[in-house]
Amino acid sequence: MEKEESNMKTLYAKKAVVIGLRFSALIDMALALCAVLSFIAEEMGSVVFYIILMIFYGYVGVYKGIKIYRTHWIKYGDGKVIIKRISKDRVNGRPTGKWQTREDEFLLEEIDFYGISWQVLGEFVEYHLSRRGAVSECFFQLKNGKRIGCEILYFDFEEEEIFFRYLFENTGIGFQGKLEKWK
Repeated sequence: MEKEESNMKTLYAKKAVVIGLRFSALIDMALALCAVLSFIAEEMGSVVFYIILMIFYGYVGVYKGIKIYRTHWIKYGDGKVIIKRISKDRVNGRPTGKWQTREDEFLLEEIDFYGISWQVLGEFVEYHLSRRGAVSECFFQLKNGKRIGCEILYFDFEEEEIFFRYLFENTGIGFQGKLEKWK
């Protein structure tokens, strides 16, 4: 039996790793300066403390970036979209419950509209790890009334444009709201 080939493309959250590394690097530079000043002042206990903090923040930044990279992606093609992410539900504008790994799959024909949730709906759909939803939570409103939130801060802007162009060309529905990326 021959295996069916899929024409699905995947957007990976590559920027999560870069953001994690930037976070670590900024804090580590300040801590390194403190360690050097402590070394000059011959305060070895402080030097060790700052080095431990540098290792901790380096680990946290890289760990968080890789975790987000592995758990946030969008697959699209063959007339469907699959979105994987970690988020919490929102009730009355507040996050509720535990963090959940979610994976939603829907057909292009099920999309009613999509865009930046805060600009279009006046509220967020889900609570995301970055908590910067105002500029980076995209949502998909399906014809059955279901809303799916997606944190797009971590995706490459050019790859996002290709994804949204694919949606427009295959549904005739344009992106709603203004997409502002943190470059």
